[in-house]
Amino acid sequence: MGTHGLNISGIEAEASKKGMNITEVMAIVEEDGWKYEGQYHDGESMVCSSFVAAMWKAAGLFGGKYINAVEWTPKDVYQVNFFNTTWERPQYCVDADPNVPWC
Repeated sequence: MGTHGLNISGIEAEASKKGMNITEVMAIVEEDGWKYEGQYHDGESMVCSSFVAAMWKAAGLFGGKYINAVEWTPKDVYQVNFFNTTWERPQYCVDADPNVPWC
């Protein structure tokens, strides 16, 4: 809404000026890059799945597609389909540690 430092009453008052109620404000989709200020947090806020999606986005794994990383869930991270699932471990990996599926 273009504000900062408001408590819930201030948010409700600002929303009212814009013809919105507090429920509509709470339904606004969070966007990558939003910064937060407060007693417990300063800056961007991410949970594990959104952090992973943001890292992949920064690495260019999504090409030119629009990705809003902060909206990603753990299920989204697990279901994305750009991993090579037919990869075979090189022999030196098998020789070094035959009982694990990674190198």
